[in-house]
Amino acid sequence: MKFKRSTSRNPRLGARNDDLPAEKQESLSRPRRPFKGPTRQLTLSRWVVWRIGCVQCVPFTGYISFFLEKNDLTKARATAERALTVINYREEAEIFNIWTAYLNMEVAYGDEATTKEVFQRACGNADSLKVHKQMAAIYSEADKVEEADEIFEAMIKKFRADSDDVWTLYGEHLMSTDRAEKARDLMKRALTSVPKQRHVPLISRFAQMEFRKGDFERGRTLFESLVTAYPKKTDVWIVYADLCLKHIGIEAARQILERACALPLSMHKLRPLFRKWMEAEQRYGDEKSRLLIREKAEKFLQSSLDDMEEVEQD
Repeated sequence: MKFKRSTSRNPRLGARNDDLPAEKQESLSRPRRPFKGPTRQLTLSRWVVWRIGCVQCVPFTGYISFFLEKNDLTKARATAERALTVINYREEAEIFNIWTAYLNMEVAYGDEATTKEVFQRACGNADSLKVHKQMAAIYSEADKVEEADEIFEAMIKKFRADSDDVWTLYGEHLMSTDRAEKARDLMKRALTSVPKQRHVPLISRFAQMEFRKGDFERGRTLFESLVTAYPKKTDVWIVYADLCLKHIGIEAARQILERACALPLSMHKLRPLFRKWMEAEQRYGDEKSRLLIREKAEKFLQSSLDDMEEVEQD
């Protein structure tokens, strides 16, 4: 038996559909919107099950938002709970994203008791330090200053010897909420709690806070104490110069870099300092200052080559 090929095909495939009713033709010719996720509660189970095998288990956060838009907190919570049950425990990033969504939901729509309960569960089932940081960020974003303070204090109590972030994040929070003096007191607490070998990066980060959100003169004082005590730490010189360039001007940065480049350091350590100085002059200096740094750089290079020749001859 031979079958005739139909000449009336779906218009989306490029053919005509003249034999269809006008209403049907109009329906078929309408452009389809791209499928972005669930639009009806009925599709929940089917779509989630299909997506579980994919690399990213994104539908859960989408459904949480969907139910929250419907003012259905119960189903939003149920979706978060289901996600925590079905996502493979090896997918740590995905699970953390669910805990983050859950915590955001409780802060926005729940109460103190439900938020605390979810937070404690998250700490017990995910990276506790990471969860503390996330909880503090959520409270800060929601302008819940006292609640954020409590989380930061808990972080310090629990992780003060493990991570500098617990100190600097709290310091940023205090500076952002107009409590600069408390941030300065916090730095003093930090220096008595962390090992001495971590003091330089810690002081540097608090000094950077002063430039960005506090008093840049205090920031300069902190950096001066560092470069005086540790002149060979070229990374500190460069950060110091960058901040002065941004917040004070080229002259202040030039003075810092000139001091640094005059130090009796190896070519390996001096090279990035000269490079930073040349970049600053190229962008903010004038022809005279550019010529001066080129001459200094050439003199430095020639001196380094002469030293290498002497070593080879010996």
